[in-house]
Amino acid sequence: MRKIMIFVFLFLLVNGKPNFSMAQNLVDKRVEAMHIEELGISGVLREVSKQTNLTIGLEMDLIIGKEKRISFDFHGGTVADLANLCTSLLQGASWRIVDGRSIVISQPGKALLLAELPIEFSGVINATRRQIWFDLMWSDLSNHPEIEGWLRSENCRRLALLGGHEWQGDSQSISIPKGMISLEHLLAVAAESSDVHYWSVLKNTREEQCEIILTLW
Repeated sequence: MRKIMIFVFLFLLVNGKPNFSMAQNLVDKRVEAMHIEELGISGVLREVSKQTNLTIGLEMDLIIGKEKRISFDFHGGTVADLANLCTSLLQGASWRIVDGRSIVISQPGKALLLAELPIEFSGVINATRRQIWFDLMWSDLSNHPEIEGWLRSENCRRLALLGGHEWQGDSQSISIPKGMISLEHLLAVAAESSDVHYWSVLKNTREEQCEIILTLW
């Protein structure tokens, strides 16, 4: 794990500082009032992203089946106000801007460590969300050794949760160049470029088994 964290630090160092002017423009953007009732924080954030067209990511540890129904009322304000309210739903969580264009709600835990992991991405041109997701969820060791190595070190496996509607409206609109990129940045770019604006990296613990869930819908 120490090697992974050093790798993350070097990746951030090489990629330079974030665009603070873009981030400030985003947090100052005005958002209309909304009322949402959904199961769990993930359901709430997915609906918020849909209603606002804001790209929102979630990184948290959870136990599937233990989520409670949430009534979410936002009375209007800035994106920063909205992010603060979203963060208040999750104990110990914080929010930040990624690449000056998207919001990430994070709760300390293993999901956050995986989301920040840099990976060697082979690049895509005019890809779909489904193609990006399938590559991350079903690729073998040769495609993403960084992810496979992290999963082994944390004794985790990948878990796919499909409801049958995930790829509705999916279009070939995602182009990402080849190179090093963090997992959260990859998912954020894919979400922003496609017909959805939500992604998540979740860690589920069930019967002492660590399971990682990636969503892009």
